[in-house]
Amino acid sequence: MVNQLLIFVIKFLKKKEDLWIAVIGCISDKFVPDFYSEFEKDYNDLSFKSENAFDIFYKSKIGKIAKMFSFALKDRTTNVINMLKFLMKAKSPYDVLEENNKNYSIHNRFNQINKKYRALIDKAIANKEPGKILFFQYSGDLSISAELSNELSYLFQDKIIVVMYNSGIKVNISVRGKGVRKIVLGAIKNLNEARGGGHENAVGAQVKVEDLEKFKENMTNLIKEN
Repeated sequence: MVNQLLIFVIKFLKKKEDLWIAVIGCISDKFVPDFYSEFEKDYNDLSFKSENAFDIFYKSKIGKIAKMFSFALKDRTTNVINMLKFLMKAKSPYDVLEENNKNYSIHNRFNQINKKYRALIDKAIANKEPGKILFFQYSGDLSISAELSNELSYLFQDKIIVVMYNSGIKVNISVRGKGVRKIVLGAIKNLNEARGGGHENAVGAQVKVEDLEKFKENMTNLIKEN
């Protein structure tokens, strides 16, 4: 979502000084572009020297801006449109980082969600158990499973991460780990109305609440077999 938004902005602006926007779009998509070194020269204080997109995303200020955009997109349509207009006028990443009346809604939404997000990350870490898999379930008015699973997979690279958002009727699941697509599709194979798909190492799925424990059991057994 962030990547699509920024691609639109870049196509509209088409200016070299907007390279920072392209960088945000790339690292949000967990990809380090070949022009990142050029960004580092221009914004050394905002960058983190690494060939790993996750390092840049979680350890740099340009990564913080990427997270700000991601969280700000989870807002009312009016505020999202205002953010798009703001981006078209922004001259540099500093225009985003330095809070003012023009970008207040971006900062406000980021702070609102980030507080909940950090609490969930801390809870997931505290409830981590030994083994190859980390299950984490949460509920509430905000679904941020993709963001949670991405950071947990960065923190625990030796584990398969399974983040489950319980909406009351369905459970939306975000899974990260080496070769998880095959495992997840196997885990939901015989579950009624279950569905899933994605990339080899990053998958989304959905099951009925009453099938969640069976899904977890299937995941555990399939991971043991692999």
